[in-house]
Amino acid sequence: GLSNFGEKNFGYYKTTTIILIISIAYLIYEYIKTKNTNILYLIVFWGISYPIIDPYHIVLPLIPTFGCLLNNMRLNKRIISCAFIIFIVFISIFNYVKYYKTDYTYPNATRAYKYRKINNLIAKQINITSDYISSSDKYTFIIDSNAYLIKLNADMIPNKYDLLLNGNMGKSGDIGIINEFSKLCSREKCTFILNKQELKKQGYNQYPVKIHNYIISNYKEDSNLLGFTIYNNYYE
Repeated sequence: GLSNFGEKNFGYYKTTTIILIISIAYLIYEYIKTKNTNILYLIVFWGISYPIIDPYHIVLPLIPTFGCLLNNMRLNKRIISCAFIIFIVFISIFNYVKYYKTDYTYPNATRAYKYRKINNLIAKQINITSDYISSSDKYTFIIDSNAYLIKLNADMIPNKYDLLLNGNMGKSGDIGIINEFSKLCSREKCTFILNKQELKKQGYNQYPVKIHNYIISNYKEDSNLLGFTIYNNYYE
């Protein structure tokens, strides 16, 4: 569950950690000075940055904190509005530049999420894998961070097995999911679609390594599907 998430996903970047410390220190100072309970809500909101202290989890609470800073400076409302707009524009430009040279088209080639920013390889994987699971009559599980996109692209309803990331697996965590797989697949035909590239990603991600290792140790490798590896428990 959540403890699973904290234990297995803690990670940080120096710059974002510095921003986190300065922001929380500033908010604590402002609360001690003003006793404004709204500032307590902002401090709690910064909790979303743990345990993955990356740009995404920092920017979200930073926006209202920056607004609080501007408000407390008691500047002219027009100046505050301009400063806040410049701040948002800066963040938008930063993200544009970050993804400017990546291999993606907009809109992309998927059916369900044409206007989501994904690169061309992922778009192809989503289309090919959704076609594969649509034609399968087996219990099929996708171990990939885009599993829910694949299901939606196949006009299928996602379930609890379509976002098997650390922190998303309930009270029993990955062990509970493994036990469910073992019980189901001892009596039914099961197919697992693994994205082994997730293990090689740089930075911090929530990929369920224990589930991944369970599958490759207990099921037979069958074939490959544009970057995915397919495992199952039956012979045809």
